[in-house]
Amino acid sequence: MSVLNTVSYEKQLIQTERDQKVVRSVNLIQNAQYTLSLEEQRFLLYCISKVKPDDSEHQTYTIALRDYLSVCGLSQKTSYANMKQNIITTLQKMILAIEYSDPDGKTKFMVTNWFDHITLTKEDGLAEFQFSSTVSKELIGLARYNQKVDDANKLYYISDELKYMLPFRCRYSFYLYPLLRSYQNRHEWTFTLEELRERLDVYERLDSDKEYREVYETAEKKGVDKRRPLYERFPDFRRGVLDPAIEDINTYSNIKVAYIVERRGRSVHAITFIFEDKNPREKMQSELRGSRILDRDDDYTQLATEMVPDPENPLRFTQTHKTGTDTTPQSITEPKRSTKPPKTAAEAKERMRETEKLLQEERSRAKKPTNYGKRTDHAPRKRKTNFLDTDRYFPIADLGRNRYAMQTTVPAFREYAALVGGRLGEWAAVKDAAAINIFLEFCVDVYGSARLQKYNMERKLKYVSDGENIIIELDGLTCRGDFSRLIHKLFNEKRTAEQAFAIWMR
Repeated sequence: MSVLNTVSYEKQLIQTERDQKVVRSVNLIQNAQYTLSLEEQRFLLYCISKVKPDDSEHQTYTIALRDYLSVCGLSQKTSYANMKQNIITTLQKMILAIEYSDPDGKTKFMVTNWFDHITLTKEDGLAEFQFSSTVSKELIGLARYNQKVDDANKLYYISDELKYMLPFRCRYSFYLYPLLRSYQNRHEWTFTLEELRERLDVYERLDSDKEYREVYETAEKKGVDKRRPLYERFPDFRRGVLDPAIEDINTYSNIKVAYIVERRGRSVHAITFIFEDKNPREKMQSELRGSRILDRDDDYTQLATEMVPDPENPLRFTQTHKTGTDTTPQSITEPKRSTKPPKTAAEAKERMRETEKLLQEERSRAKKPTNYGKRTDHAPRKRKTNFLDTDRYFPIADLGRNRYAMQTTVPAFREYAALVGGRLGEWAAVKDAAAINIFLEFCVDVYGSARLQKYNMERKLKYVSDGENIIIELDGLTCRGDFSRLIHKLFNEKRTAEQAFAIWMR
């Protein structure tokens, strides 16, 4: 097998893993209490995706840690000692508290661990694990409980795809997304602020069974709180919990969410969430954004390393990465300078000194290297990219009367595709103008801006295939500008063009 085929096969396996379902009972989602970090949430979801409906409650599962790191978009540069320590730390923190009803109808509160055990093999990097019996009942064989559905939701379990959750960058997204999905037959649900705080676990972290038991035993005493809440002020709660979680869900998942704040007087009493499924095109866009982050193959890489602030430090937010561009208005950075001629020789000398000082500052700024974000002590090197001459292969001509046209030919497109190479080059070598036009229309519909997609629906973009000619007529200067930006963004780099073609070929 060639190197290219090996890489393609590995990518296909990774995508298959990300397409796996994560099936959980509604009881586990709505009533369980647990505090997990981003990495722990991803590890837990990956393990749950290995569960099959007909497994036994004491099933032992095996995963390759190398596959787990690849699927979750994590660095694979780790030693066996580090993996051992990570497994120990993870198992210690996988504490789960849940209320349930026993056969006698009594309500009981249990504190347990997600896993019964995790075994790590040094030689081949395999990890074997088994869920605890309490957790297994909430993951396995859930279809048989359909006759006991919750009357409010008409659901007993939900099935999510792993690829819609792995790119989340806020730990509260992992709580809010399945919670809203568990109410998906209602498309609207209201939580009081305190209820939402409990469901999203916006409290201090407890890392052991002993801490949980001590806290909940002393909570029965009058005047003692169970756990210290985080983000006690609603502006902090909205900025640190709600808005990052909503942004994650709307950007990477298969649903769209908005919320309405309900007040009683000046205080916030409840929050109503309105949500619905995305259409196929929006789901494809979400999947593409998520794969870009997980594969770390473009400018989204930096976003993957930026975390929402740790819950233990609620008022510390991620620092803004400098891009080297001064966005402060010139009227603020520089004092107003008089345009009137100097009246005296002293005034003329003073203005000359000011001018020379400004010139020296400008020269020093030009010599100083641009800082592209402090990931290390030194600014990282810019990634080399393979840029193509899109203006040559996709020229846009002015037809007059505010009308424009992108006109290329089949030989020119084949030459461009040959430079890109891969599957796109092989495909274009045997396709005609009509097929290429369909591919370009797909790119506009999926990757174009919202305004360009609107223009496409309004037929301001007309696709014409005339023998060897491929013509897209553009109505209006704004439409031409949006289309030109799309062409340069999508077809100016080999990797981006390959990704767009791969998505279209699915």
